[in-house]
Amino acid sequence: MCKDKKKDSRLKLWYESPADEWIEALPLGNGRLGSMVFGNVSKERIQLNEDTLWTGVPIKEENCGLFLENLNEVRDLMFQGKYVKGQEIMNEKLLGPWNESYAPMGNLYLDFENNDVYEEYKRELDLEEGLVRVNYKINGVQFNRTVFISAPDNAIVINLTASEKGKLTFNVSLDSLLRFETESLNENSIILTGKAPIHAAPSYVYEENPIIYDEEGKKGMDFQIVVDAKVSNGKVSSENGVLKVEGADSVLIKVVAHTSFNGFKCEAGTDGKDFRKLCSESLEKVKEKTFEELYSAHLKEYVELFSRVNFNLGNDENYKIPTNRRLEYVINGGEDLSLIPLYFQYGRYLLISSSRKGTQPANLQGIWNEDLRPAWSSNYTTNINVEMNYWPAEICNLSECHEPLFKMIKEVSEVGAETAKARYGCNGWTANHNINLWRQAAPAGGSVEWAYWPMAGAWLSSHLWDHYEFTQDKKFLEEVYPTMKGAAIFLLDWLISDENGYLVTCPSTSPENNFVAVGGEKCSPSIASTMDMAITRELFTNCIRAIEILENDMEFSEKLKEAKEKLYPYKIGKHGQLQEWFKDFEEFEIGHRHLSHLFGLYPGNDISEEKTKELFEASRVALERRLSHGSGHTGWSCSWVVNLFARLKDSKAAYEYLMVLFRKLTFSNLFNVCPPFQIDGNFGGTAAIAEMLLQSNEGYINFLPALPKEWQNGSIKGLKARGGFEVDMEWKNGNLTEAKIKSSIDGICKVKYSTNIEAKMKLSNIKIKNIDKRVVDFYVNKDCEYKLLY
Repeated sequence: MCKDKKKDSRLKLWYESPADEWIEALPLGNGRLGSMVFGNVSKERIQLNEDTLWTGVPIKEENCGLFLENLNEVRDLMFQGKYVKGQEIMNEKLLGPWNESYAPMGNLYLDFENNDVYEEYKRELDLEEGLVRVNYKINGVQFNRTVFISAPDNAIVINLTASEKGKLTFNVSLDSLLRFETESLNENSIILTGKAPIHAAPSYVYEENPIIYDEEGKKGMDFQIVVDAKVSNGKVSSENGVLKVEGADSVLIKVVAHTSFNGFKCEAGTDGKDFRKLCSESLEKVKEKTFEELYSAHLKEYVELFSRVNFNLGNDENYKIPTNRRLEYVINGGEDLSLIPLYFQYGRYLLISSSRKGTQPANLQGIWNEDLRPAWSSNYTTNINVEMNYWPAEICNLSECHEPLFKMIKEVSEVGAETAKARYGCNGWTANHNINLWRQAAPAGGSVEWAYWPMAGAWLSSHLWDHYEFTQDKKFLEEVYPTMKGAAIFLLDWLISDENGYLVTCPSTSPENNFVAVGGEKCSPSIASTMDMAITRELFTNCIRAIEILENDMEFSEKLKEAKEKLYPYKIGKHGQLQEWFKDFEEFEIGHRHLSHLFGLYPGNDISEEKTKELFEASRVALERRLSHGSGHTGWSCSWVVNLFARLKDSKAAYEYLMVLFRKLTFSNLFNVCPPFQIDGNFGGTAAIAEMLLQSNEGYINFLPALPKEWQNGSIKGLKARGGFEVDMEWKNGNLTEAKIKSSIDGICKVKYSTNIEAKMKLSNIKIKNIDKRVVDFYVNKDCEYKLLY
């Protein structure tokens, strides 16, 4: 039972006071429904989200007939070195509509009659159980609340108890920032029915009418929230959309919610699903279930995912200190080793809570948003952010949580095929830097420096290959290969030859950054940015390897191989740095937050110490130069820095910037600071910690490649490595003592080894195939475990 769970779990975020603002509240989610629990004593607020509640309507790729004519003019200007003139045309002629926004659904309030002084207050998020508890005393009476969002039962569950009978008296109500009405359904239930706008301008854009509703009341997303209360003893009644609970011993509240979303092609207001029926059916399924039944089903399903990974850096007693005070101690220069596994597991928790099979992918804020015009529309930003959301999915043993991204990629590829034809004159499919629920693939509005970037399809396709590499699921690869191929076909058509015969992208930007053009002007587009070429090289390589595995499409493989040999190469600039652009331009902002030119080092796999030593060191110079001028100042940027230093095997720098992430870019509820809140830095930080402990991108498993000296003793169990392996490790005094590898395949495992591993492997009866350059190959069988002692 919930109440019998150990109270000293190290995997809890806990506080001694309620949240004063949204960014201090505690997040819950089942992938589809999300909530932020404030824990207020007199008037509890639980802010609600549903992952398909967006503004807008389906989009159709506009074709004015001039896109290709304008594009050709821009290309001519780029090859003439007239970058600023080309930029002017792009900003005027080649950009598209603004992205729509992820919308807040509403708020649930519990308004208590007792406003007396409370004591012994505790508010906690239990990561091991996936729930929030709020406990306090008033006049000697203990009040307890437990809140969770069940995936199996598709409902928000709130259980309230008191230590004395008849002490629970409160009102329950709902509201929303969207257009809504509330009413009483029956004596136990209330409902809120609402409508989303057909347009919401981004928060950073001025429009005279930034929020537009369909005045006929037809178009736009419909939604409904239903709240049902069951009391033990006492009385419950409902009037004018407010539930009244009087003198109850305990109260069980169930909340269900649905929208009319009917797929990205259908207008949800006129061709949507019956959201009222969906709510009625969801409530009917849980209406008679007890708290114990709901809790048991939730816990069983949630724990199967969360408990796969266990991470420990020692047994200090800091978990007994409130989380905000622990963070303050670290901010002030202290060390708290056990806060690192808590933060790591919190990232895994957030992915489980915001991305499940059948849901929408995690957006810029996961699934948590309280604003009608949220920062950057809380959309899917593809020039780093949505990809970073899924960096921990495979290595941190949450492959299933990757599925919503795969589904979105498939859907975007349909819209993106139209965009490729209309805007770029290419076959295949593409997408640009903003995607929303309606799968917009065209450039957004604003400025070319972010909006015109047709590389998103190629980058997103790398996630399809990553999933195969970690799982070795050949059936999955067969299913997604056509999508990968479509992205590659686009690039084959998009690439053009320069004067030296190299294949280049044109026009090309390094996302959101600018160089100094001749005459000192700020400019973004040119030719063959390093990121463009690295992403292209990565996709072609992945498609070639997929074809080898699937043993088909050999003719296309030859096309890719031929094109890959002609791609514009990496260049090293005058500072010894990996160049960001095809020429060694001066950066307009040397310390820019984006680290796009380092894609080949991470998250890509093209640059490594063994294969490309010179580029590896040039990447280090580029990163250090960026940081010396102030880069890494947003949460996601700092997380990327940690991952890059992990790939550089620089444990000292990786740990230094992990501490920057904690000390400067983390809110008290451990949400990431962009600013404002953005969830990508949480996911990037979790992935970075895993990358410091385990790497498999160079064709073999590398244990503890960037272990900081501060992490002298520890263990981690359940990380995943490419090739189909699950890895456990223990280390003491900074040295690996034991590693276990569980194989999901029959085949070969490759491990980077220490000087004495060969003899110990033979003693363990592990059959060695080959030893070369400190890498040992040994035979493995499916579902078998292999222990390596050091």
